[in-house]
Amino acid sequence: MITDTLAANALSGAIKDSSMLLSFMFNPDPVKAGTRSGLPPNEQERTKENRRVPTGRSWRINMEHAFIFDMDGVIIDSEPIHFDVDIRTLSHFGVETNEQELERFVGMTNPEMLGIFKQERNLPHTVEEMIEYQLNLKMNILKNLEIEPIAGVVALMEQLRGMNIPMAVASSSPRVFIEGVLGKFGLSRFFKTVVSGEEVPKGKPAPDIYLETAKQLGVQPQHCVVLEDSRNGMLAAKTAGMRCIGYLNPNSGNQDLAEADLQVRSYDEIPVRELFGNDL
Repeated sequence: MITDTLAANALSGAIKDSSMLLSFMFNPDPVKAGTRSGLPPNEQERTKENRRVPTGRSWRINMEHAFIFDMDGVIIDSEPIHFDVDIRTLSHFGVETNEQELERFVGMTNPEMLGIFKQERNLPHTVEEMIEYQLNLKMNILKNLEIEPIAGVVALMEQLRGMNIPMAVASSSPRVFIEGVLGKFGLSRFFKTVVSGEEVPKGKPAPDIYLETAKQLGVQPQHCVVLEDSRNGMLAAKTAGMRCIGYLNPNSGNQDLAEADLQVRSYDEIPVRELFGNDL
């Protein structure tokens, strides 16, 4: 009987520790739920009133939240397409490169990437000329693209919609390409807003695109969760004060996502209910 009691206590402790870990990982407010704040009950109440931030399960349910998707390498497995188009574009303008060299630009906007190549290689062509050639290639490929959205991403969107969590796309791709992708796969219906990195002053890894997306959603940045596959995108989300899930997509190149709040290899690993509350 003593052994059974000890085993039961150990199991209870393990469950409690797991719950605390999830709360710590995904609760952006420093005042933790219940006695985990380390403050006496009366101080907890006064702190909550002063900060006007409810804690614990009520925080997750009552405050507005949002989920923001990157697109390339997150909604569709398009990074190999971008690598190919970028290599062909740069070759057309006299620059030989490879996928490994391009990995550092994953998540950045096309004007920023091509601007860097223009400066580093002293290219006589304008960035606008290179973008026009590149975009024509991409749109032609998109018309004949025979891939499907990444496994599990539509189910994730359906689950978030069922929980009344507003969603948005924040992608470094041009708007015409973003809308082309969403339209081709019938995904526009899920999103409250779409923002292109070319529509803000600075692209990823600067936080501009995520701050603008939060503004359009009407949700505070600290209440947003971002799904990213690139280091530049992850840094943008974290700098914006958001929580970030790093999707380890092998086709996105060598991306260091160690600073993400959570890393997953499959979308069914995302603890959606724990992110936003079990009662939603």
